[in-house]
Amino acid sequence: MPDRSQNLSHGGGLANHILPISGTMIGARVTLVGLVKIADKSGQNHVDEYAALAAISFLASALVSDLSIRYAQKRLGHRLNKPQPDSD
Repeated sequence: MPDRSQNLSHGGGLANHILPISGTMIGARVTLVGLVKIADKSGQNHVDEYAALAAISFLASALVSDLSIRYAQKRLGHRLNKPQPDSD
């Protein structure tokens, strides 16, 4: 069985999966907010507020995931550009 910590450390790992899913879920929640606003004219429903709160949490998840991917790429680039010691 492969080591999970090794898999997740290469190029963002889990963050590469979280980012597109978070983007999809943001779109789904924003669509839900729009549909609830169109369907419910009375304004007695709080579903749109809960969906907006979920969209904001998915947005935060996407931002943190993006930062994680960028940091992993910078760290990997720094490791690749590091000069190798001379072996005589």
